[in-house]
Amino acid sequence: MVAMCVYRSRLIVLCSLLSACSPHLRMMNEPNEELVPDYRWAATAPDGLTVTVHTVLVRNGPGSWVRDADWDEYIVTLSNSAQAAVRIETLRLESPYLTVPQQSSLSLKQLEDRTKASLLSARDVASVAGGAAMAVGATATLAGAAPAGVLVPLAAPLASAFVEYPMDRAIENHHLEREDRSMIELTILERGTHLALEVPPGHEELRSVFFPSTPGPSRLMVGYRILDDQRELAVPLPALAWLHLKPGIAAH
Repeated sequence: MVAMCVYRSRLIVLCSLLSACSPHLRMMNEPNEELVPDYRWAATAPDGLTVTVHTVLVRNGPGSWVRDADWDEYIVTLSNSAQAAVRIETLRLESPYLTVPQQSSLSLKQLEDRTKASLLSARDVASVAGGAAMAVGATATLAGAAPAGVLVPLAAPLASAFVEYPMDRAIENHHLEREDRSMIELTILERGTHLALEVPPGHEELRSVFFPSTPGPSRLMVGYRILDDQRELAVPLPALAWLHLKPGIAAH
């Protein structure tokens, strides 16, 4: 009876460890090689700033380089045909389903937290597919599916041998996930747009802008300064009205 209780307790702990330590975020060896569309949505200000949105890399979509990423990566070109430098100060994403625009970020933790908050805020319409909820549900099932009366009464040493190998694997997975997170954070910093960004006259910058997963984004708002005058340029995103929305939800 004691062996049964010990085995059951350690099995429950093991299930929790495997859930907590199994790789959720994972750098892909090769980016998703599906064809990445180049939408080229653009807007030009009278002062000479042109902002072009080429594409959006979304969770497990074409061009994605992280499995189950909790953010969207917008590939943009910032072109300055003016005679003075342009200083990009803010990058915001508007959505009719959110009361506050999303701010760009280079923090992995911030992107994850804001994605959860935005999807919770728009939970009636928003949807982002992923395995996190399934993993939690699977853990609950494993931990509760075998009552004490059904467990096979293994001897304590045998129970230990059965549990220790998966625990070692879970610990190894935990280290791999930490390494992956570090690589993801570095890659976001390398690819991302560091604000404030100065674009000299006659130059253009091709950059990634990272946003929390945003349901039905309608406009990219670019706040900038030229000759000490603060201005804003809106880039419409007409083909993203469906993004991260449940089937059948129409854009506002």
